[in-house]
Amino acid sequence: MDPQLNLINHNNSTYKIQKISCADCGEVDTSAWRIREDGYKVCNSCGLYRKKYGIIHPTIMDPQLNLINHNNSTYKIQKISCADCGEVDTSAWRIREDGYKVCNSCGLYRKKYGIIHPTV
Repeated sequence: MDPQLNLINHNNSTYKIQKISCADCGEVDTSAWRIREDGYKVCNSCGLYRKKYGIIHPTIMDPQLNLINHNNSTYKIQKISCADCGEVDTSAWRIREDGYKVCNSCGLYRKKYGIIHPTV
């Protein structure tokens, strides 16, 4: 084995080994590798994010300014707030019939009673 050239011998044959890196974020160390739909390998974090949201896992560039890098473009992210009560933290987001996002509490209330959840 030659660590300088990343060569190994196995069963009288020489193989070159390559360090795997995530096709989305470039990470080389992960607990598990996943395969994207197009066959490329991605780290566990990017694979789970893509599976849940259907997009590439964005990398935070500047958390103070809420800037993210996605597909070589920089975007400013804004915190989502409930269209009914203004809440920004919820266990789940729901989408009203008109397309606006509402918190879990308001969404369930509207589904059960057919009216906007009254605010205190």
